[in-house]
Amino acid sequence: METVPIFPLDLVVVPGEPVPLHIFEPRYQQLIADCAPAEGDQHYQPFGINYARKTQLHNIGCTVLVDEILHKYPNGEMDIMTYGHRRYRLLDTREEKPYLLGEVEWIVEEPVSPDGVLRSAVLELYDKFLAAVEVDDHTLDRSSEQLSFEIAYRVNLEKLPKLELLEAEHENERLELLHIYLCKTVPEIEKARSFQRRIRSNGYFA
Repeated sequence: METVPIFPLDLVVVPGEPVPLHIFEPRYQQLIADCAPAEGDQHYQPFGINYARKTQLHNIGCTVLVDEILHKYPNGEMDIMTYGHRRYRLLDTREEKPYLLGEVEWIVEEPVSPDGVLRSAVLELYDKFLAAVEVDDHTLDRSSEQLSFEIAYRVNLEKLPKLELLEAEHENERLELLHIYLCKTVPEIEKARSFQRRIRSNGYFA
């Protein structure tokens, strides 16, 4: 078990995801200050983000690392860029500081053989998604061992399906969940885009 600062938010973060944050509450300004690099170090200490719904914290979270302080305001508020880092299970919380501290257990990936057919199917659906939204993506590492997470945040996966990915024990399970999601949503996006093109070109229903 390890102790990490906890930042409850109405969002779900996965490893590798870029997460811009506006820090305005004094307690979270203190959290960022407490995670700042020690003398002689260049890296911030991680803090955890747990999906918060009303007064409940989801027990699976993801640490983030501060990559850059984008802007500091005179009143102490700041804009920062962070990246999702490591999944954990939240076992307990305590309130020794202005913000929550969490006792966490790191989630270890279950070793499984990669499902090449499933990976190819998910990548094919992602390419259809890109075509439907008319966007190019030259940054995706298609050989990534965490391809599911990389695609999940790029398609703006909704919170509950994203939580399912965060909870999954291995990459094949996540890819299966992502495949189900994309099989449902990609045709819906294609249909909506087709409708918009017809409106632009005709001005009426043909």
